[in-house]
Amino acid sequence: MLRKSMATFKFTGGVSKFREKLVAGMVANGYEQEFAGRTFKQLEGFGSYGFPESHAASFALIAYASAWLKCWHPDVFCAALLNSQPMGFYAPAQIVRDARDHGVEIRPVCANASRWDCTLEATDDETRFAVRLGLRMTKGLSNAHAAAIVAARGARPFASMDDLWRRAGVPVAPDPDRRGGRVPASLRACAARGALVDSGPAR
Repeated sequence: MLRKSMATFKFTGGVSKFREKLVAGMVANGYEQEFAGRTFKQLEGFGSYGFPESHAASFALIAYASAWLKCWHPDVFCAALLNSQPMGFYAPAQIVRDARDHGVEIRPVCANASRWDCTLEATDDETRFAVRLGLRMTKGLSNAHAAAIVAARGARPFASMDDLWRRAGVPVAPDPDRRGGRVPASLRACAARGALVDSGPAR
């Protein structure tokens, strides 16, 4: 019961009810009252942040696997972290910078190459992929509009910004939505992100 209460103390504070029993038992077994009190305080403190051994073992396994992946396959590790955003730990820019520091080629968002998620692309080095940033990295571009761009692109690249607009049908200027707000100007968001860099000279 004490172990169970320690595991849930941060939510219920249940471990506190064991104070009198634990301290009295320790004193009865020859320990000083002060020592018994300090021991309980330590248990109570651990209960505020500790977690079960099974959780610790699982977390250690994930940490080990992640460290191995980052060491031997930093390209895959980078793409996976970016596709898991938002995570609340490191910003995408930090993840990209760290990958570059470890020799990973980062290719920019491109209307003619990117999908929604970040993907891996072949390089001259058979042991390493390049990370193509996905359309998800474009602030203000919705998943629906990104899907429209990918679907319209098909096997024929966009020749220009005008070609992208006509074929994909994504909005150029903000439009009102049913909630009284504004639908993002997705094409302008792409341009601001540099996502049209490979779509021809007409930007």
